[in-house]
Amino acid sequence: GLTAHVTSTTATTYADAVNQAIASAPAKDGELVWLLHDDLAPAPDALGTLVATMTKRHHAAVVGGAHVRWSDSSRLVNVGTTVSRLGARRVGIVVEDDINQGQHDWRDDVLAVSLAGALVRRQAWDEIGGIDQGYQGFGSSLEFCRRAWVIGHDVVVEPRATLRHAQESLYGRAMAGEGKLTTHVQRRVGEWHHAFAWANPAIVLLLAV
Repeated sequence: GLTAHVTSTTATTYADAVNQAIASAPAKDGELVWLLHDDLAPAPDALGTLVATMTKRHHAAVVGGAHVRWSDSSRLVNVGTTVSRLGARRVGIVVEDDINQGQHDWRDDVLAVSLAGALVRRQAWDEIGGIDQGYQGFGSSLEFCRRAWVIGHDVVVEPRATLRHAQESLYGRAMAGEGKLTTHVQRRVGEWHHAFAWANPAIVLLLAV
């Protein structure tokens, strides 16, 4: 297929950049969009594996891979996400830094995957409405995937597609910081944004308190 290079002088976040890039090109039948962070290095066979899974799962809007440490690809970072019982707090499916021994290769349907390195159907992207920019980069993947489920699509993880992830944003390196404390405020904003948007209406007042 053809590759287009889009330059933006107004995008300040990953969500901004991706939304603008996709909106700049008309949709094509059967089009798939591969979302890549600049601190991500997919394995050579990752894209082929994601495409194969997307081809088999006709109702899947999003197929994501297994994220592993940049410096040690045997250590897992993310293989999908769920939420707490009340539906608000983000909960990772794997324990971070767990050794990848293929113990998660059986997984397929999950509530959410990281959009970093995920394959998305363009038609579904347009139906979902793109990435919510209110999350400041933290929590937007979970929110996007939940919207996909709500409108009748599947979200699938393909653990055999591995992607090395440096997590520059999480550790604040993109802001000349070092460590998760650097991004604490942004992550808390994303958590509360998600909590109020998705929690049961009966507990919204409790959350506010």
